[in-house]
Amino acid sequence: MEMELQQVKRALQKFENKSAEIHNIIADKNDINSISQDLPKSGEKYLDIPRMRLSDNEKMDNFVVNGKLVSTSGIPVKVILLVGSTARSGTSFIAELLSQQNDTLYLFEPTHFIKYMTGQKVQEQHGISHTLDMIHCRITDLFLTWLKGRGSAMGHFRHPSLTQYAKLSNWKYYLSIPLLTHLCQSSHVRVIKVIRLRMSWLRRLLDDPLLNVKIIHLARDPRASLYSMSKNGLEKADPFYYCPRILEDLQYTPFLMKRYPGRVMTMGYEKFCINSRGEAQNIWRFLTGNDSADIPQAWSRYLALHTIEQGAKTGTFSTFRNTLREYSEWRKEITEYNLLQIERCCQYSIRLLGLNLFGSIKNARDMSKPLLR
Repeated sequence: MEMELQQVKRALQKFENKSAEIHNIIADKNDINSISQDLPKSGEKYLDIPRMRLSDNEKMDNFVVNGKLVSTSGIPVKVILLVGSTARSGTSFIAELLSQQNDTLYLFEPTHFIKYMTGQKVQEQHGISHTLDMIHCRITDLFLTWLKGRGSAMGHFRHPSLTQYAKLSNWKYYLSIPLLTHLCQSSHVRVIKVIRLRMSWLRRLLDDPLLNVKIIHLARDPRASLYSMSKNGLEKADPFYYCPRILEDLQYTPFLMKRYPGRVMTMGYEKFCINSRGEAQNIWRFLTGNDSADIPQAWSRYLALHTIEQGAKTGTFSTFRNTLREYSEWRKEITEYNLLQIERCCQYSIRLLGLNLFGSIKNARDMSKPLLR
């Protein structure tokens, strides 16, 4: 056992030495040929990045020391999984907060890849298997091809070291399996934001002895999230489809919290909007296990910049918002048909979230009637 441990440590040290400068890793010859269409335009220079190949030891899809997944520097990996029951539920806003610490890898909706591969909605087997692949940094040719086909690949695989490429017209040239694998394996905090996994599917992750996983379930008033989905044309926001799934997540999360104490928490988006710093502090204490810890400076800066009292959202997917106003803005816009249909289908979820039912568009528009019970 001691000999095996020493071998792992030597492999880790070798990887660290060879990969100290992240920008020295680039696609091999075959990868470069396959993306020749992404070469710089006339007059545009490449970044001066020598090519490098990974040895067999460096191609390990994970590093395990003392039975736990560790980064290339030997630090135990902490996986933070943010789960929303629907789109437009505030998950991007909270995930950006979670990813503010240095050297954090942020994977934005990696389950989009499942739909690309299967053409179907994400099911448990594929969804959890792919999430595990991402946690263990198993970057495949198919995933890389999908990533390069996105309008903004950097939006789905985010790491501070990739920012130097983000504004280049030929940024796809620099994305390679060795580079992304290294960035993932060197990150001891890996944040994954998903809206296509059900809470009842996550026991496989929580039961995995290799992983230190903490799960945050974020729930938003379905009247707000489903109306926003419909208004922005993201997908068919059918309450008959979504409401049972929202309710299932809300009912299953307390079971996970009891079975895995200290590893699962739930939070209402409306409460975060009303008391952003207080709720952020609750999240930080949950993640650190320190009940007296205050949020780090990076989180304070993010909240100060993104929850501006006089500001407004700058776009559908913006994380800049007036949180004190935004959580109830839907009441001024929702149609009577949408309100009554969603309240009828989602009434149990709305009550579980500690929110009031309005029953009429007149009551919804009356801002003197409180949203929270």
